[in-house]
Amino acid sequence: MEADSERQIVIELRPQGLTIISIKKSPGLFPSLAGKSTLKLDVFKPRVKTKDIIVFFRQFATLINAGLPMVQALATMIDQTSNSSLKEIIGEIKKDVEAGKPLSEALARHPRIFPPLAHNMVRAGEMGGVLDTLLTRVAEYLESIENIKERITSAMRYPIFVTFMAGGLTAALIFFILPQMKSLFAESLHAELPALTQFMLNLSDFVRFRFYVVLIIIGALTAAYYLLQRSPKGGYLVDSLKLRFPVSGKLFHKISLSRFA
Repeated sequence: MEADSERQIVIELRPQGLTIISIKKSPGLFPSLAGKSTLKLDVFKPRVKTKDIIVFFRQFATLINAGLPMVQALATMIDQTSNSSLKEIIGEIKKDVEAGKPLSEALARHPRIFPPLAHNMVRAGEMGGVLDTLLTRVAEYLESIENIKERITSAMRYPIFVTFMAGGLTAALIFFILPQMKSLFAESLHAELPALTQFMLNLSDFVRFRFYVVLIIIGALTAAYYLLQRSPKGGYLVDSLKLRFPVSGKLFHKISLSRFA
């Protein structure tokens, strides 16, 4: 038989009582193009927002509380979900549940959509027989986190605006004002300039004539940050540094505590 994945073969053959001996992947007519034709352009797919996930958990909890079987509830969610990306993910979760996997394990297969705390709470609901209650609590947890993010974003608008203004003024100083001052000093003054003034002039020359070095440094620091965040030890190091910041450290600490409150 032909299928897109091994999981689909297992799902289709298990109800027939057949035992799978081996599964081989066929390269097709053009082996060099194998795998390329199945690539999906995820760029054009709509992004799954946190509000979409909150609605999913609330509606799913309502269906489970009403006594619907889990597979039927997932099928209903597929019909009711308007976001095509989330609809596809729910379809994959439904296939995993039909294959005999717990709901928590099916959710854990999509870590970019469902955070670890969400599927861990679902696992606790499965073990305690209170799945609908825990699904509602997951929605409430995500809703509280979303409210905190919105409040932080609203509070940070003015500081971000001031930062951009300061950055623009600094760029104007380095690229336009200081070069003119340097030529003025060279023509009118023959004495040695103060150390701070000379440092600012040298900094202006470095940034103007070696701007690519600044971009490389910023890019390297950004890449190092994201690489550290992906590893457990690096993520712990980055989070510990965030907590030590003078002002924002207390904010990060309160946000972390609110997730467990």
